[in-house]
Amino acid sequence: SWSRGLGDVYKRLTRTLESGAYRYQLLETIRHYAKEKLLESGESDSTRESHYQYYYKLSEQAYKENTRKYEYWVNRLELEHENIIAALEWIRDDIEKRLQLACVLGWFWYYENAYCILGLEYLKDAENCPEEAILTKARALTNQAMLLFASGDMEGLSKIDSCLELWDSLKNREDKVKSLFNYVILQAAMQDYKAAHDAATEIEEIALELDDKYLILQSKTAHLMVYISQLQVDLAEPLAVQNLKDAVALNDFLMKQFALHFYSDCAIMRMDFKEAEKRYSVGMKNSLDYGNHFGAANESQGMVFALSGQARYTKALHLQGALDAKYDEYGIITPQFKFWIDWVEEYVYGARKDVGEEKSAQYEHEGSQI
Repeated sequence: SWSRGLGDVYKRLTRTLESGAYRYQLLETIRHYAKEKLLESGESDSTRESHYQYYYKLSEQAYKENTRKYEYWVNRLELEHENIIAALEWIRDDIEKRLQLACVLGWFWYYENAYCILGLEYLKDAENCPEEAILTKARALTNQAMLLFASGDMEGLSKIDSCLELWDSLKNREDKVKSLFNYVILQAAMQDYKAAHDAATEIEEIALELDDKYLILQSKTAHLMVYISQLQVDLAEPLAVQNLKDAVALNDFLMKQFALHFYSDCAIMRMDFKEAEKRYSVGMKNSLDYGNHFGAANESQGMVFALSGQARYTKALHLQGALDAKYDEYGIITPQFKFWIDWVEEYVYGARKDVGEEKSAQYEHEGSQI
């Protein structure tokens, strides 16, 4: 809705914080005028430093609390995103300070809005972070690895190998779990299931030692990922059901999303395509309820498999066209797991073969325009 009674001073009402306070955006003309006045005052540098410190502390808090207060922090960072980008731009040439802020935003860029291109730009040079800034370097390499993976660049594996050594020297177990979880994803994608299993087991050991229910659930999710990647449906399905219950009880959105997605994958493995369609639709709704576009894209791809498995090729290819357009927009690709790539071959390329090249192109183009 448009703000009333403020004339040309304010533009568009954006979001409402948990406190109920409203936020407005300044018109660009007002913004430029204020910037000129700030420069004239001679206080530009100190103001920018204060601005940076405020948004660094905010983002650091979000990084630490995102599992337990996911919805709040997603909304808050979305609300503040333009200010955060402004802070990053002001210190772009200061590698350490840029990475210090960017490294605590990687989870948001990856999971919530799939800002892969944006995130990789601000996390570039992670390996050149000053040696004394070990925590920043370890976090930056972890998040850079995942954004590279999402964009289809497997260089991320070498980067996450490097940062695991840094975590060992830091003895920061909570942060190491974040890195190990990403390591499981990458190793499963590389089909090194033993390495993925060992990392999942290490997460479990740390979680039990810390007696942290959230980390325990994360370790179970890591094990679930390994089972799914090997198509071990009899092990995966009951664990997905239990993880879903635990995630709901803890109000852990991300682990809930993983559980819903892997539960849906199990239906594809059993070739129960109608059930898979139902399950993926629940996962898609869950993602969209939280504005998680990356998660919604993965559920959409699963829906394509389920529709194609039912020989509903027109709808499947319409959805594939829409999905490909989103992947291009976000700068990401189809998840690089062998079983997922095999399903793309079977259910997407298979549908195109059955429908024919001309009709497939037509249906996918129509889908991309939606």
